[in-house]
Amino acid sequence: MRTYVMLIFLCCSVWAILFPLPVADANGGPTITFPQQNGGLQFDPDSNIRLVSEQVHYTMHEKKPSEVEVRYQLLNESGQAKRFTILFVTPKISFEPQDIVKRLQAMHHFEVTVNGQPLSLQPAMAVMIRNWRAKIVDPVRDPIDNRPLSGNAGTQTALNGIKIPLQIRQGEALTVHFRYTPFGGYYNRDVVYPVFSQWYMLTPAAFWSGEPSVHLRVTMPSHYVLHSNIPLKQTGSGRYEAKLNRLPEKEWVLSYAKPEGLWWGTNRLWLNNVIWITVIWGIAWLILRWGMRSHRALPYLAYLVPLSLGPWQIRKIMGYPLDPIMLPLCYAFLLAVVFFLHRIMRSRLSQRQLNQNKIPFHS
Repeated sequence: MRTYVMLIFLCCSVWAILFPLPVADANGGPTITFPQQNGGLQFDPDSNIRLVSEQVHYTMHEKKPSEVEVRYQLLNESGQAKRFTILFVTPKISFEPQDIVKRLQAMHHFEVTVNGQPLSLQPAMAVMIRNWRAKIVDPVRDPIDNRPLSGNAGTQTALNGIKIPLQIRQGEALTVHFRYTPFGGYYNRDVVYPVFSQWYMLTPAAFWSGEPSVHLRVTMPSHYVLHSNIPLKQTGSGRYEAKLNRLPEKEWVLSYAKPEGLWWGTNRLWLNNVIWITVIWGIAWLILRWGMRSHRALPYLAYLVPLSLGPWQIRKIMGYPLDPIMLPLCYAFLLAVVFFLHRIMRSRLSQRQLNQNKIPFHS
């Protein structure tokens, strides 16, 4: 009996084989364009345009895509009017670079305004930035368990860039406002509830002149859980922010999840499964022992009540597309287990009753 229980326990404790997707990144800086058609780009360390402040606001919604708003306060300190280009860095995307702006505007609502006036965008292009690499020193972490989910720390070289041409008069201040829907990461391997992630590239802003003030904000539903590699202070229900006097020397990595009914306080899939299987089989064993001590066989339904928690958890944890495959198999397996346990119990009860009804033989 114990051998069968252990075998069932081991079989029910292993699943979840899906893989995570890449995470998203973005931000911009002033550039120098090389004349060659296939040449790289270079951020301009001597633009003499000061970045006074940078504000980044992530808004996570429950039933629609996230939104990002970025505000640059720029000041021309060069002593003359200037024309320059901001390169807004985006992740490498599978479709053709010339379609990126069109698709971003149609599908991801990429908008740029300068002092409140909308700006038309040039086509995006694959870029190689010669004097900059992303400083991704922190992995994406599970916000529930605070454990790393990926080994993404390092640099990312596969980038697309959207060029934003601007002109600024001597001593003029510009407010550049970006608004877009980011490409986010999604992690569902070895987690009960999926973890979403965002990267925001802060370090390109180091190529502007001066040391900017940086204001980072996150707004999300109050029942979400958030992790940030840059410490944020909670300022209200679902509101977090950080006000910095200088630009961080690494990129901003965010991760968040929506735990609903997480019973055991951990988002680790295998640990939740071990606990649930242990609880389920503990209840089943107690019912079985009670049935044997009361000298009667319990109906099949008595076993199905605790064992039904198994399919319920599988459906809740695994989700589409695995639940249509796993649920019928799980129910068939549980019916076989119930039938097997019922046969064993009936056999033992019958043997016990037979022994009790034997009439002692006296010679």
